[in-house]
Amino acid sequence: MRYLLLLLLAINMSTHAQKDNSLEPYKNKEVSFVLVKNPPVYKGCSKSSDSEQLRICMSNKINELVRKNFNTSIVNNTDLEGLVKIQVLFKVEIDGSITFIKAIAPHPILKKEAKRIVGVGLIPKMKRPGSMVIGRPVIVPYTIPIAFHIEKNH
Repeated sequence: MRYLLLLLLAINMSTHAQKDNSLEPYKNKEVSFVLVKNPPVYKGCSKSSDSEQLRICMSNKINELVRKNFNTSIVNNTDLEGLVKIQVLFKVEIDGSITFIKAIAPHPILKKEAKRIVGVGLIPKMKRPGSMVIGRPVIVPYTIPIAFHIEKNH
């Protein structure tokens, strides 16, 4: 009986003696791009800018990248007409890398093209990941809305 009590006491002490991991509350935590206190820093954006300026800079850089690289001529191979809306979702990981790339589009060709822009490294690794407290990074989901109008001559 005494051995059992000592064993339980030893197990209890070992669980409390584990090293303090102060990052644990933030590990694998996701915080929306709009709500994250310190947003990810996109290449070409100043780390010294305030949070709102960083959000605007990142959004502008990504919008510019989409405008320059999205191949709109692929819609000629579809029967789509009118306003086309696409959503591209990805996550900025705690190391600043881009993962979990998903696209929602009205045609598989558009879905593939939307994922290509994010997935082939056109969006660079962030200079600094998002965080709620500096030094404690969090995963930041980001959504890119893409919309354009298709007019076909009949």
